[in-house]
Amino acid sequence: MTGDDKLRSVVVATPVLAITRLIREGSFMRYLRVAARSLVCVIGIAISAASAYGQNIPAPVVLANWEFVERRDAMTDELVREARTRNLAGFELRVFRMASGKVYALFRLPDASTDVLSATRYPMYRIDQHKPQDLENDRVLARVLNERPIFEEPKWVQFLVWHGSDPYPTSGTLFDLMHGQRIVFRYYLFTGGYKETEFSLDGAHDAVVRALGLIPPGESHQ
Repeated sequence: MTGDDKLRSVVVATPVLAITRLIREGSFMRYLRVAARSLVCVIGIAISAASAYGQNIPAPVVLANWEFVERRDAMTDELVREARTRNLAGFELRVFRMASGKVYALFRLPDASTDVLSATRYPMYRIDQHKPQDLENDRVLARVLNERPIFEEPKWVQFLVWHGSDPYPTSGTLFDLMHGQRIVFRYYLFTGGYKETEFSLDGAHDAVVRALGLIPPGESHQ
């Protein structure tokens, strides 16, 4: 019987008859050893690939470049000026002045993400080693202020960062953001639990100054 005939008979026969025939012909152990070696090779390749994946692909390093953007709203013709950044994960952070003069920041989840912000728990954020800021506290402020300090949608939250009445902030959230190194957000999910992401603040100062028309100390208004 040729090799092709033997293989064809093994495929066609039932498993019991196939094994019986291989044992009778003395080739069962040879086929078993070949199959075992093949399985070991496959497992080895899989382990090597997994090991290489873990070693060659490091944890994501979030980088960000702040930019000043000026655009005109298509519906209102209002000139919108903002400082914004996007990290490598696709999250966005924007800083802009409202018509009231107050300055807000907007934290937005990536459009491609299926995550949705919690409807009952606002995010937290922390700039460098400063005290963490919990936006849940703005729920209390909303009861005593005429203007809402926070707005939210399923994919973004907008919150007050400065009163905006002075030429330049001297303390507080916006000041820390302009002079910090990084800002970390902990956002709570509609489905429960939370996740975190961060932005570099490198370049935030100059972008915010331009977007808000600020006058840094020691500089005169042009």
